[in-house]
Amino acid sequence: MGIFIQDLDTIMDRNKFIKSGFGLAAAASIGMIEFDQKEYISKLPKKLNRGDKIAITAPAGAVWADKHFAKIEAVFKPYNFEIIWGETTRLKDGYLAGTDRQRADEMLRFFKDSSIKAIFTMRGGYGSNRILDLLDFDIIAKNPKILMGFSDITYLLNAIYKNCGIVTYHGPCIYSSWGKYSMNYFDKVLMNGSKTSFENFESDNNQLKTIVGGEATGKLVGGNLTVLSSMIGTEFEPNWQNKILFIEDIGEEPYRIDRLLQQMLQANVFDKINGLIIGAFEKCEAEFPLESFTIDEVFDQYFKDANYPVFKGANFGHIVNKYTLPIGINVKMNANNFEFVTLARSVE
Repeated sequence: MGIFIQDLDTIMDRNKFIKSGFGLAAAASIGMIEFDQKEYISKLPKKLNRGDKIAITAPAGAVWADKHFAKIEAVFKPYNFEIIWGETTRLKDGYLAGTDRQRADEMLRFFKDSSIKAIFTMRGGYGSNRILDLLDFDIIAKNPKILMGFSDITYLLNAIYKNCGIVTYHGPCIYSSWGKYSMNYFDKVLMNGSKTSFENFESDNNQLKTIVGGEATGKLVGGNLTVLSSMIGTEFEPNWQNKILFIEDIGEEPYRIDRLLQQMLQANVFDKINGLIIGAFEKCEAEFPLESFTIDEVFDQYFKDANYPVFKGANFGHIVNKYTLPIGINVKMNANNFEFVTLARSVE
């Protein structure tokens, strides 16, 4: 699938270990490649142009609201995109958009089709993880193109970046609101691709809070917290080392967010990252507030003593105004002014 590189400090620590007697024995018996050490050189998809052919697929939940078909055609009309609707957008298999095989095959077919320049996902829901073992990552790696979505699509975005090195995009699904703010970042990241500064929509600034001040740089990885925590221990788990992690979620009470963060803490995720950006945690209030911490109190418990910058309230997640975030691109974050900026192009 390609040559992978490793972070310098990881290589140095590993070399010291190998030179020891214990290291030689361990290397001989189990090998020295671990899932979370893989780090492919990021490959950029080509930028999107007006008039390009795009495909829309449903790799997770079934589509129950037909209004979104006409809505997105109206949204994309000024771009003159040629839209290819996947069969999965009309299939229903319980809560899934067709069988696992149907959803995986359609995703691979769209990647192999050289005339298709971008793949957009209909919605999240649940089901993306069920197709990961059915995807041929060699095929995907040979056909880099834009893939965008969020929520349950977090599985695909991070697995493809992890296994193929292709930059993927955490942004609106077809089900999402596609207002002027969201479209502005869609244009900047996918159609222009130059260095982009991410700044909150002005009316959303009351959600912003610095937990630990400072600046940091690293490649972006992240997405939905529930999904990310469930990827731990699998071959698709992201490489967290020296990354800027971003997280969001919806509909989880504070104790559930606590459980998810505890999972990541015990897996040493927070010992490896360079910085943390917390997005929208919508509808995450306690059913019985007097018997619970608030979500902000939970975040403070985990991160107020972090040795890297942390801020919350950024514009991504299950909200109207959202960024298009390039997973795998180096960014510089500033937790004091709640901004971060890409340090390289986000598309070729």
